[in-house]
Amino acid sequence: MTENLSYTIQIGTDFDLGQDLVWTLKSDPLLRANNVSVPRPKRYRRILPDLVEGDEATSITNQEIVTMAGLDPDRVDGDQHLFLSFTDPMQREEFFCPAGDWFFGLGERLAKYRAVFAPAPVTLMISLRNPAMLLSEAWASGQYSGLDVMPPDPFRLRWLDVLRDVRTHLPETPIVVWPAEDSPIVWGRILRAAIRPGVDVSIDSEVRIATQLMNEEGGARLRSYLETHPDMSADLRTRVVTIFLKRFVREDEVESDIVIPGWTDALQDRMDEQYAADLDGIRTLAGVTLITI
Repeated sequence: MTENLSYTIQIGTDFDLGQDLVWTLKSDPLLRANNVSVPRPKRYRRILPDLVEGDEATSITNQEIVTMAGLDPDRVDGDQHLFLSFTDPMQREEFFCPAGDWFFGLGERLAKYRAVFAPAPVTLMISLRNPAMLLSEAWASGQYSGLDVMPPDPFRLRWLDVLRDVRTHLPETPIVVWPAEDSPIVWGRILRAAIRPGVDVSIDSEVRIATQLMNEEGGARLRSYLETHPDMSADLRTRVVTIFLKRFVREDEVESDIVIPGWTDALQDRMDEQYAADLDGIRTLAGVTLITI
C-alpha cells in the first residue's frame, strides 16, 4: 500500500554543513518503526534530476518512487513519510553561482521537483550558512573552475532573496531553514522538523553534531542528562546543549580559515552583519520556518 505518502526534501550543497541530516536520520532506529523511511541518496539522486529536465516535470506514482528509493512497495503501508536529500539543484556548476548570480533559477527548479511528487504533501528544508564560509569551502573544493576566472561576490548571496524566489514559485510549500552555525545546539529541533509529527528521534541522533565538538566526557554527560530529563521543553533542551558545549568543547576545535583571495577581518565583520540581517528578514517570511537559537 502506497496511497498516502508524504515527503521532506532537503536541498543543499556539500558546503552548507547540512549533509549530516540525511545520515543522522538514516541511522536512527526509531524512525523505520514509525513509518519514516530514509533511503540512501545514491538510489534516487541519479534518477530524479532527469525527471525535472526540460520545460515540464515528469510526475511519477508513489509506488514508482518507493521502488526507486529501494523500498518494497508491499511492505510500505498507506501512511508513510520519506526523507530525500538533493544537492543537484544548488550545487551543479551551472546553478551554483553563474556570472555571480547565486543559485540561479532555484525557485523554478524546485517547482519542477515539487511537481514530481504531486499531489503528496512536501516540506522543503535548506541549511543556510554564512556566505563567506560557504564560498570559501566551495573554492577550496576545486569543483568550480570558474571561481578563479570570475571570483563571485559573497555579499551578493542574500539568503532572504533566495528564499523569496523559492516562495514565489512554491507559495503553498512549507520551507524549514536554519543557520548552519546553530546546528549543534538546535539539531534535535531540525531532526524533528524533518519527520512526521508525533515521531521522536533518539538521544544519540539529537546530540550527534554537538558531541562531535565536545570531549568524550562532555558527550557522555550530555546524553545522560537528556535521558534523565525527557520532559524538558525544546527551549530548555537548547539551553542545556549550549551550556554543555561551552563547558566541554574540545580544545582542538578551531574554525576553518577562509581562502577567498583578499578576504580580511573587516570584510568578515561586514559579512556577519549582513548575514544576521538576512536571518532577521527570513523570520518574517510567510511559509518559512527558521530554526535558530
